[in-house]
Amino acid sequence: MLNPSNGSVVRAIGGMGHVITGLAIDPTSGHMYGVTGYEDSNYCLLVKVNKTTGATTPVGPEVNGCPIADITFGANGVLYGWSGYLSNQQLYRINKATGLATPVGTPQDPCPSTFSNHYGTGLAMAPSGKLFLASCTISGAMDTVDPVTGVATFRAQLNNGPTMCREDLPVSALAFNSAGELYASIINWCASPYGSFLAKIDKFDGHIVTLGPSVHFLDAIVFGH
Repeated sequence: MLNPSNGSVVRAIGGMGHVITGLAIDPTSGHMYGVTGYEDSNYCLLVKVNKTTGATTPVGPEVNGCPIADITFGANGVLYGWSGYLSNQQLYRINKATGLATPVGTPQDPCPSTFSNHYGTGLAMAPSGKLFLASCTISGAMDTVDPVTGVATFRAQLNNGPTMCREDLPVSALAFNSAGELYASIINWCASPYGSFLAKIDKFDGHIVTLGPSVHFLDAIVFGH
């Protein structure tokens, strides 16, 4: 559990048993879900997460879109994920009962760089029903994504990210709080071992406010409710 004002650890809840690259809470049931990334021995897996203990229960393999880089829920309980590599990125709907990821639309290239979005993708549904995507670095694009067609549309250029030893620090996760404020985790390649920052992003102009350093390799964030 993190302090949303500065990224510091408030309390350790418990081990998850997996390397998680995306977290989201179903607003219709209150259940938390996660997806495993490449660094996990059982990657490309949808899991349910016990919010009290942190323990995970496998749901099933994603099959398509492997691995999903970040996930988010719509207000109607539909689970969305974003996956892909460079020019082959895509929105997916994920079956909460089986883990099966179904593509929405066609692959596209919202991150025109040589940067692998498996280490840097955030996807979050705003209270307004808009999907926000940051699939590149702290100086890359922030997009909105149509949940019906999967088309990503440029919204703003990210700016004012933390100044470190290199400029390609990735936005690794996005999440909205109940007030509609957009938060992000940013991986700090310059720390050893890799660190992270918690930040806020202005959803209109892409301006980043770095709140403070956070836990090692923070690759998934979610607000409890």
